[in-house]
Amino acid sequence: MGGPSAPRSVQEGAETPVWLALEAPQEFSGLFFRDKEVINW
Repeated sequence: MGGPSAPRSVQEGAETPVWLALEAPQEFSGLFFRDKEVINW
């Protein structure tokens, strides 16, 4: 989604979702994240 000019690599884009699925605490459910940090919606 952005091709060669995308601001992030596939690895960078996948890091937070994989972390949320495998390691993040359950109480993080329902929040929005970027770079493993909560962001405002």
